[in-house]
Amino acid sequence: MTSCLASSSAALPGSSLTSITRSYAGIVRYTGIEDGKRIATKTVISLLILSFVNLLYYYNTGGNAIPYSVLLITFPFAFFQLFFYRLFG
Repeated sequence: MTSCLASSSAALPGSSLTSITRSYAGIVRYTGIEDGKRIATKTVISLLILSFVNLLYYYNTGGNAIPYSVLLITFPFAFFQLFFYRLFG
């Protein structure tokens, strides 16, 4: 039950951030550095938004919705996964 709740709590911000940052737009592939900069910008924006929401949650409830260690660990994994998907996919 908690794993289902955890996965849905991670999927909802991800899908809403995708629509906010419009990372789905521009399906035409870019090359190398230009594409890397776009992906890095979007993942940093997502990290900042999730950190801000987590901070607001902490001040209201006294606990973190998503631990900051999880946010910091998933940031480079998400970047490399998206970058290599765009590069080789």
